[in-house]
Amino acid sequence: MQLTASERAIITAKSAKNVTPQVIRAYLGKRRKRTNPPQKPPDVGTIQRFIRRRTHNRTKETRGRKRQITKKKFATLNAVRKKLIKEAEAAKEVTLADVKKKSKVKASTSTISRAYLEYGKVKWRAARQKPQRSKEHMKERTEICEGWKHLPAKHFAEDVDIIIDNKRWDAPTSAAARKYLAKQHVRGHLRTRKEGLTEGFTKPNKKKHRMNPGGSVLVTAGLSGDKVVVWETIKGRWNAQAAADMYTGPIKKALKKARPGKTSWKVLEDNDPTGYSAKKAVKAKKTMKLPTMKLPRYSPDLNPWDFTLWENIRVRMAKNAPEGKETVKAFKKRLRSTALRTPRSQVKASVASIRKRIAAVAAAKGGNISID
Repeated sequence: MQLTASERAIITAKSAKNVTPQVIRAYLGKRRKRTNPPQKPPDVGTIQRFIRRRTHNRTKETRGRKRQITKKKFATLNAVRKKLIKEAEAAKEVTLADVKKKSKVKASTSTISRAYLEYGKVKWRAARQKPQRSKEHMKERTEICEGWKHLPAKHFAEDVDIIIDNKRWDAPTSAAARKYLAKQHVRGHLRTRKEGLTEGFTKPNKKKHRMNPGGSVLVTAGLSGDKVVVWETIKGRWNAQAAADMYTGPIKKALKKARPGKTSWKVLEDNDPTGYSAKKAVKAKKTMKLPTMKLPRYSPDLNPWDFTLWENIRVRMAKNAPEGKETVKAFKKRLRSTALRTPRSQVKASVASIRKRIAAVAAAKGGNISID
């Protein structure tokens, strides 16, 4: 019995792993015993000749039109693509036509598009929204993260007593407003190219098609260890006095409850010049004996509120939303209740990931990190 196609594939795979012809023969023999009627195993010589390519002609297919874009040409195209995008600095779109013109590769844009997809898995994708940092900001992030990456694993959960941040929430007062806000968080759809304008596949532009949700609320939130301990509505404008009052009021009260017996606490916060870093706020922290760890500027990827918890609360708010109307007052009450009930496992996991993110930022020399 000659070697079947499946047997030839098995021999090729096993010989690539340095399996001996004798072992391959034994394996094929077991397979052939299960046939009806049972067959004898192939000779070792037959297997050896196949491995040495002395039998079963395996020449490359030469028929048909040759590829317009070889791997070598694709390497040129890809290098040109990267260069053009780097030069554009995200201020303009780089198209396939631009790449074709610059590389001088003789092929249609559709052929180039297929080559990008085949060789490099490159296709048109929406730009991810990230802070636009200057070299100074990246240097600051690098220096701070290089200093923090050697901190012990327990530092942000135990040595840091509270991690705070502010956020303004839209307070939708109707089902239509809630639906409008929910659409803003939809990233895309499983669809064909032609379905792009069909009802159900589009979403409103939050700038051009802005809907008044009915109200809004600005809050200061704080977590300690594995629990949300501060959720305070800010009345009026957020400024130095509001920040100072937040430290001496709700934050101090929460710290005494969360970390009793301590006379000095450590806070991790954003570098906020209008509030947390203002003179009145700095004075209030000094009076409270509240040393500060300030996150680098433009670093939401290092603040657990920004990279996990705000979104976690938003999703749970959407799940427990009423069907009809809801007053702003009722929304605030529901938001506070939802936030304070954030699962401790979620808070703990978010805080634990800070050290990994710090190490990633240091390795990226202050640039964007893939785990964000």
